[in-house]
Amino acid sequence: MYSSGLKRFIRAMIRVSAPPLLLLILLSAFQTTTGEPNFTRDQNPARLFGVHEIALAGSESTGNPFDLRASVTFFPPSGGENVKTVDMFYDGDRTWRARVYVNETGDWTWQSRSPDSLLDNQTGTFTVVESDLRGMLKSDPDNPRQWITDNEQWFLNINDTAYRLFNNDERRWQAYVEELNTLGITSLRAGVLGGFAWDKDARSSNHPWEGDDFTRFNLEKFRITDERIEWMLNQYPDIYIQMILFGQINWQTDEAGEAWAEIPESDREKTVRYMIARWAAFPQVFWLAVNDLGCNAEFPKNRAFAREVGQYVAQYDPWKHLLSVSPSRGMEFCYLNSEEDSWVSYIHLEDGHAHGAELIKRYEQYPMHIFLGEDYYEQDSHARFPRYPNYSQRWLFWSWILSGGSASYGGRYPFIEPYSQTRDNPFRFGGRIFGRLFGLDSAPYILSYFTDRDIDLSLFQPDDSLVSDVDKRNDTRRPELMRREYEELIIYHPNARKIERFAQVDPKVTPGVQVDLREVEGVFSVEWYRPEDGTVLIGDDIPGGDYRELVSPWRGDDFVLRLVRIATVTPPPTPTLVPTPEPTEEPTEEATAQPSG
Repeated sequence: MYSSGLKRFIRAMIRVSAPPLLLLILLSAFQTTTGEPNFTRDQNPARLFGVHEIALAGSESTGNPFDLRASVTFFPPSGGENVKTVDMFYDGDRTWRARVYVNETGDWTWQSRSPDSLLDNQTGTFTVVESDLRGMLKSDPDNPRQWITDNEQWFLNINDTAYRLFNNDERRWQAYVEELNTLGITSLRAGVLGGFAWDKDARSSNHPWEGDDFTRFNLEKFRITDERIEWMLNQYPDIYIQMILFGQINWQTDEAGEAWAEIPESDREKTVRYMIARWAAFPQVFWLAVNDLGCNAEFPKNRAFAREVGQYVAQYDPWKHLLSVSPSRGMEFCYLNSEEDSWVSYIHLEDGHAHGAELIKRYEQYPMHIFLGEDYYEQDSHARFPRYPNYSQRWLFWSWILSGGSASYGGRYPFIEPYSQTRDNPFRFGGRIFGRLFGLDSAPYILSYFTDRDIDLSLFQPDDSLVSDVDKRNDTRRPELMRREYEELIIYHPNARKIERFAQVDPKVTPGVQVDLREVEGVFSVEWYRPEDGTVLIGDDIPGGDYRELVSPWRGDDFVLRLVRIATVTPPPTPTLVPTPEPTEEPTEEATAQPSG
């Protein structure tokens, strides 16, 4: 098996020199399909970057089974840092389970430890075979503002909000996920136990306990979540899930932190440990400790709550998934100013109508990915919903991607609705009746743009200083640019007439950009892309060495412009030939003589 570093090196070389057919031939050497499920059990063969589970039967207990500690150590062929000891978790009916993220092929062994004699010193083996799974998300060590997966591929985060994905009341969740896959969505935000709130009586609650008994967990809710994550891993392993561990009680209060502090510390620890034991082995998850939390100096208990959860997850998650916390809308990220916040691995923000990704500039000093996890929802209160949601969301996605971050979409946050069915299921909110959703209409053309061209933005850096709008729209309506050295430049121009909730493309303008190519010689190919519908037009090649002005082939549309250096020497300008006038003969005396009268 090739090392991940070698795979990434070959991909980088192919990107600049090899035709698509060669790319497919070489990459096929790294990917084999066994036909096995990605979630496997007991002695069945497991798949690389999948999950394998061991189940054991424990003794009858007269006490609280959630208080019994048991663990399993998994030994991969290479040993070393891939040896993992994980907690077993109680799943009812004397059943204890342990899960491992299998990140190495070959023959694995395992051994259990527990005060319960039936759970102690049990052993077994299983084999891990190659797969085409991508594996866990992680920060790119060479460009920590971007995410990659364990197979060393760049990860394009195109997110949708699905708070109630794991809620038992949601009956169309499978159709919802299936549609998002066709729309090019690559991640979801979901409350781990069915919602975004804390309150045990709330319809959309993430409450993990059996009522007010904080020593026991609601196994029915945990099992529903497990079943759906497992189904997604087997059916749609390339859709990742931001697992929101805890929610708010009331916004802009300290109540969530106060409630957490009232739970005995041992029960708080047991709760987070139990969540890690059940879900940390899944490769397609990443963590959000608490959602939508007032966490600045006004809310000290909230701040302490999220920090305690975050620090614990960072310390005890065996595989160190990406981890953050979400401040409330418009609030600064609260966990960047001390060593005790080193558990944060990405910055999560909420804002409203954040086109242009101006927020990213506030955090440029921090080498982390910046994720706009919540903007205003498409179907929201009268003063907030976007007037032109297809364009508004498209601008949001593209501007954040080409500024080095990522953004989310939100349609109808109180429940799960398959996108194509929203037309036939009107939604009443804030005194208004909404029909079909439009915000993801252009989403499929985002993922296909980057995959069809094998673009890896972890090799790029944002550099808006190299581009400007020819019509001087250089506020939030400015174009965004990313570049791979000077070999490849990608520009998005929103061609916006209005901004914020009335964001609208300017139908009367044919937009253009001025690109600063003074620092690079050579020749660049020109490709125009219309992100509304994926239309492609190829322009004439242009030389480097100076400012170049390029005007879109479309009037009244936003565009993506890609420049790729195809020659390293700028050809001399073709001289302009001025025709030499033909000499005229001097007139003879006869020709100039005047006729006689």
